[in-house]
Amino acid sequence: PEGVRKFSAEVIVPRARQELKSYFERGTPGAVELANLWGFFPSYYWSRGSVDGWENIAWDAIKREVFVHPRACFGCPTPCGRYSRVREGRYSGSEVELEYETIFAIGGLNAITDIKAIVWLNDQADRLGMDTITLGNVFGFAIEAYKRGKLDPGFKLDYGDPEALHRLADMIARREGVGDILAEGVASASRKLGLEDLAIHVKGLEPAGYDPRTLKSMIIGYGLSSRGACHLRITGYYADTRGLGGDRKTINMEKTLVLANLEELAAIGDSLVLCRFSTRTTIAWEEIARYYTMITGREAGVEDMRNAARRIINLTRMYNVRLGVRRKDDRLPKRLLREAFVHEGEERRITEEEQERFLDLYYEVRGWDREGVPKPETLRQLGLE
Repeated sequence: PEGVRKFSAEVIVPRARQELKSYFERGTPGAVELANLWGFFPSYYWSRGSVDGWENIAWDAIKREVFVHPRACFGCPTPCGRYSRVREGRYSGSEVELEYETIFAIGGLNAITDIKAIVWLNDQADRLGMDTITLGNVFGFAIEAYKRGKLDPGFKLDYGDPEALHRLADMIARREGVGDILAEGVASASRKLGLEDLAIHVKGLEPAGYDPRTLKSMIIGYGLSSRGACHLRITGYYADTRGLGGDRKTINMEKTLVLANLEELAAIGDSLVLCRFSTRTTIAWEEIARYYTMITGREAGVEDMRNAARRIINLTRMYNVRLGVRRKDDRLPKRLLREAFVHEGEERRITEEEQERFLDLYYEVRGWDREGVPKPETLRQLGLE
């Protein structure tokens, strides 16, 4: 509708160019520097919060070595994609749209600090149809399993060796040798190898590049995401790096309400097919309600949109409850609570008390019982009885 075009051009586009300026200038790879300086860049398979030589895989190195031009979704005024190509050398010809998550997963978790090698491995993953977050986590797990004598691909696995990881990725894609064990992800492989205490995953999904020992909101971000350790359902890293509801260590009701709001924005944004970056900056509840009204012709206000988001979240939870999901499944892997690391002289850790406190607060906000099951009155209020 014409009203949508006019509203977008006059209000949303100028706001996006201001609010999302960093994405326009550097894309998501711009976060590599912040993540390493703050100590939330998971490295050496979740044993540290930064990787030695991170400067070689941060934005300045990307721009110098491989960057070609920005890429955007259709009609977006702030392209966050970074189309990159290796122009010469061993990895020449490799080309990808390079993202922060790939740099963390392929680079940080496996101590690969050659940006050209990361593009090469990213290109291989794309061609083989494999997700780079899961693949990078599997690589790191495999390295540690090899060091413990539990996995033998027929060649040495170690941090900082992209050639070995390239061979391993081919084996995984073809389910050859140990590739058959690794092909279904970290959770499955850890059970088969007897290394469940080593594995990092929630509900079977490997996490993205935000260590919850530094960014405490990711206790909820990973633990309560409906599909496992996803960073896009409850974007706790955004709250912690922006100081919303307190600093990165804060665990209280104010912070929990911020996280619940971010989750609701994500739920309604996904339903309306809106950009995740825009729904927490340029397009908030008022704009969402206005768009919905203009597009459908149905009058809707902010509370209508919020309630729709809450219904989505509770329906999804009830489906998971039917499958057996309870409080025990909303906890982080024990290793992240058992092991701490030191960054810039400060110990980074999560305690059992912090985790349980955050779960209690979140369940209270959502109207769920202590096991994480939506209460009957909550479902009635949302028209889901």
